[in-house]
Amino acid sequence: MAGGTLFAALYVGERDQGACLKDEFGKPYLEGSAFQISISHSHERVAILAAPFAVGVDVQILVDKIWRIAHKFMRPEESESLLPQTSLEHLHVYWGAKEALYKAYGRRELDFREHLYITPFAFSPSGGQTSGWIRKDGFLMELEVFYEIWEETYVLVWAMEKPTKT
Repeated sequence: MAGGTLFAALYVGERDQGACLKDEFGKPYLEGSAFQISISHSHERVAILAAPFAVGVDVQILVDKIWRIAHKFMRPEESESLLPQTSLEHLHVYWGAKEALYKAYGRRELDFREHLYITPFAFSPSGGQTSGWIRKDGFLMELEVFYEIWEETYVLVWAMEKPTKT
C-alpha cells in the first residue's frame, strides 16, 4: 500500500493527512474523502487516479504471455479489431481497460468477457481513447477509457465514469 501512502501525502498534504484504507471488497479509499481512488503498479511504475466519481487505473509492462489468457477477457468483436503489427500493445490496452473498469466497479464477481465491454478501437502508439461499460444484473455504468504507451514498454490505461445525463 506504499502507493496509497504516497497518494494520501500528495492529495491531502502533510497537515491533515488521511489514511488510505481498503473497503470490504479490497477497493482503496481515503478516509474522510469524497474522492474515489484507484492504484496500480507494475515493476518500477505506479499509477494513482482520484476523482469525485468512479475511476480505475491500470499500468502493465508489455509481455507476450498475455496471449495465453486473451481468451478469458477478449470478446469476439474486440479481437477482430487487433492488427498484426500492433496486436501485443492493442491487446494490453484491452486488458488494462477491463482492469480499470473492474477497479471502477469496486466489487467482485465480474466476468471480464461477460460483464465488461470495450468499444472496439483502432490502436495508436501515441495513445487514444475509447469507451466501455459494465453490465451485470441490471447494473450499468458507462466509462470513458484513455490509454498511453510509456517508453515503448508500459501501457497505462485509465477509465472515468461518464456523467449521468439529466
